Amino acid sequence: MTEHAQARARRRKIKQVIGMIASGILHTCLLVVLVASAWQLLLSYRDKQREVARKQTEVTQMAAEIAELSARNEGLKRDVAFLKTDDGIEKVAREKLDMVKPREVTFQVVLPPVDPHPAASPSATPAPTPDTWLDRLLRHVPGYY
Repeated sequence: MTEHAQARARRRKIKQVIGMIASGILHTCLLVVLVASAWQLLLSYRDKQREVARKQTEVTQMAAEIAELSARNEGLKRDVAFLKTDDGIEKVAREKLDMVKPREVTFQVVLPPVDPHPAASPSATPAPTPDTWLDRLLRHVPGYY
């Protein structure tokens, strides 16, 4: 083999080695890009899973709120239906407007004010009062005696 042929063979060998190195570098770069893309997809997937979980929690809370409001709405519908009846109108007239039917007599019991700190008052012990029918009745009223 001549010197010229040997040089050509060396150049060809160098080109092969350079090609192999370039191919290795290209494969390494592609692998890095592939791993980075996979990592980015994984992070994106994780974020989406967290968002889905948060939205599911919101949906659950809103469903509970809707159920609560629906129950309240049904109660209000029953109240409105009752207030449209004669009994409902009478109840509001008696309780809220203090109205009475004609020829009806009402009584109002007025209780004396209760001293919240009887021990703190400097007055002497009050004289015992006679036991009347009203006293016996008021003993059964919670908080009066």
